[in-house]
Amino acid sequence: MKNLYIKIFLYFILISNVFAQGYIYNGVQFYNETKQYFKSPIKWQGKDFIILSSLVVSTYGLMQFDEEVKNYAYNERVPNNSYVYLTGRVFGEPYFSPILGTVMLISGSVSENQVNKRIGFEILQSFFYSGITTSIIKVTFGRARPYQNLGSNNFNPFFLGSFHFIT
Repeated sequence: MKNLYIKIFLYFILISNVFAQGYIYNGVQFYNETKQYFKSPIKWQGKDFIILSSLVVSTYGLMQFDEEVKNYAYNERVPNNSYVYLTGRVFGEPYFSPILGTVMLISGSVSENQVNKRIGFEILQSFFYSGITTSIIKVTFGRARPYQNLGSNNFNPFFLGSFHFIT
């Protein structure tokens, strides 16, 4: 199933030409925007570093409550059929964004709806960028994942042995 998603992604992002609002969304566009995405931190100004610092400090502050939140979630056992649980699970699954993006892209292509084409392309692009960025952060900091039960303060930077792309 994973290979199917990759093939669909490659076809619609890298191979096919998707025309939307005067732009051609294809592999060249994707490549150019990806270069810009990774070069953008070089152009950051003071405000951008303040935002990054605020996010880092907030994340560190929230990390102090990780064990309590984990224990609460395990002890309370919210029913697996609750609306909140099901919504979070469906929208949080790694297959949701590629499927939604592909459906938007196909429906926009079939109906010649330029907005749907663009949104589909950008959903797939954002899924790719967020996956790469998250993976880089996870490997760089090497914080133990919750399922490993090593505690919230266990770090092993640049260790790939327990790395999983989405989890």
